[in-house]
Amino acid sequence: MDRTSHPLATTAAPITAFSQQAPAWRLLHLGTGRPTIGEAGCLISAIASALVDLGVDTDPGRLNAWLTGNHGFWNDNLLIWKAVEGLGVELTDIIRCESTPAPLPIITTALATGRAVLVKLDWRPGGALNQHWVRMTQCDPQPANCQVMDPWQARGQELIRLERYALPGWGTAQVIFGIAIYARATRAPVSGGKLQIDRD
Repeated sequence: MDRTSHPLATTAAPITAFSQQAPAWRLLHLGTGRPTIGEAGCLISAIASALVDLGVDTDPGRLNAWLTGNHGFWNDNLLIWKAVEGLGVELTDIIRCESTPAPLPIITTALATGRAVLVKLDWRPGGALNQHWVRMTQCDPQPANCQVMDPWQARGQELIRLERYALPGWGTAQVIFGIAIYARATRAPVSGGKLQIDRD
């Protein structure tokens, strides 16, 4: 499988890292749209990482197929956030912070309690927002001290510092424009916690 396991900076637990550029799925179309996972699959790659570490057996390619077959996208390839709850996780928070500083204590608490935190960044900070999603693994007020799993990076190089997406002088709360937090579900998953994909 095209995934990498890294020690998590804040705990002894490993983190599963996926590159959206992995050969196994980079050329697959995202949902029913034209862009491929390699071009626009940062969010589902980050979610796949979160799902694996929350106990779901998946990867970006299988998650894309499951979402496509289970009404997990709207308008061809835009994620419906709660769609993955059928796999045994819960969306516990979704926060927009495009015009206000990101609430870092919420992120810190989520990470400390074993939840998976996805954050929206600006691909080219400083201009119009060009969203890019990563999975946060370590939070600190200074971007240089924050670690994220960035699906855009090559396989084995997915863990980087958040400062890659910060302008000089920015704190972490300015770098983050959106937050989604997932946790293990408190009820049984619809699909038994595994992706059931029909294969030819």
